[in-house]
Amino acid sequence: MMWHRKITIMYFVPLLVAAATLLLISLYAKSAIMILITFLILLANAIPYYYLKKTTENVSMANPIQKVKLFNDEEHIIKLSVKNFGRLPVFNGLLSFNIGNSVWCPELTAGSRNRTTNQFSFRFNLLSKKSLEFTIKVQGKKRGVARVSSIKLHTKDLLGVGTLDLDYQPFFQTEVIVYPELRPVGGMDQLRRFQQGNRPMQFSLFEDKTATMGTRDYSSGDSFSDIHWKASARSNELQTKQYEKTSGMHWTFILNLSRDRTDVSTKSDDLEKNISYVAYLCKYAATNGIPYDIFVNIKVHGKDYLMHLNAGEGREQLAKALEMLARINLNSILVAEENMLAFIDRVMYRSPMIILVNCGKRESEQRFYQRWIRRGTTLFEVEQKEDAAFIVPASAGKRAIS
Repeated sequence: MMWHRKITIMYFVPLLVAAATLLLISLYAKSAIMILITFLILLANAIPYYYLKKTTENVSMANPIQKVKLFNDEEHIIKLSVKNFGRLPVFNGLLSFNIGNSVWCPELTAGSRNRTTNQFSFRFNLLSKKSLEFTIKVQGKKRGVARVSSIKLHTKDLLGVGTLDLDYQPFFQTEVIVYPELRPVGGMDQLRRFQQGNRPMQFSLFEDKTATMGTRDYSSGDSFSDIHWKASARSNELQTKQYEKTSGMHWTFILNLSRDRTDVSTKSDDLEKNISYVAYLCKYAATNGIPYDIFVNIKVHGKDYLMHLNAGEGREQLAKALEMLARINLNSILVAEENMLAFIDRVMYRSPMIILVNCGKRESEQRFYQRWIRRGTTLFEVEQKEDAAFIVPASAGKRAIS
């Protein structure tokens, strides 16, 4: 069922009582005029009810999938479509809906508000056998996902005696995703020297194919393209090229949302800043062609256990990252930081660089950092100073751990 219907007729019960009383009196007095008055009273109840009931049966609302993505202060449109299949028109109808407070509808009449949603409404007339498509402008106000809900249609009959309230029942498939702000992070030049091919390492899974550092005897399994033919001709034995080991160009961002959350009213702004810093780092990585993945200590269902964006690069990866960050709900169930690091330690495959955002420095956390360093990972963290943030080598007290 698309609509939940409620029809209200003004003075319905008193009029029925009056009609029943007049009918009894008219039968006793055998008065034709009183019988006519009784009939008119019943008709005054029946006509509005019939009109409003037929309106319910013949009005429908389209529910296509709409996903709008924007940044703060950007504007876009969503569409609501209503169709009247019946022969009776809808006059002076009022359509209202709730939408998450991540957005604002500047061209509509604002109604009630609560902590998470705002109500908006507008009036319309819908003729028989016609449809209307309403274009609604939405403006991004803050990070989050705003869904359209609590759609209601209110109208009256032509005499103004009865009212009809329709509540839309299905889940409405329209959402507006407001991306986080891209707050600049200083010190990014420290990360440039760790890009692919620029950082020689003694042990690495990656090789710079443009930097040959010598040859060795051929062994089974060596690629045919790696054979050094000139060296093989001089030594009369097959020789394989040896390349300089380099770091892989792959970053891992770890965002912790649980530390210092004792006073949510004052700490939520700091957490929003941390999300914005990660968004900026993702944009920087995408611009420079660097693959990256993200871990956030929000519990999710499934094999991932916590919120995780798999490694990728380019515009598509950036869109996924910004959407994931936009969907973070600060009231979600969080994974303890030590458990998060243990999970990352199990699933992460030798990330050359990890950037910590709002991560702790207790002994239980430091042991994971030290383990990653022994594997050849370089650790950085985002350090905040008032309203500014900088990339610095991750540290334990006064001792750097990068």
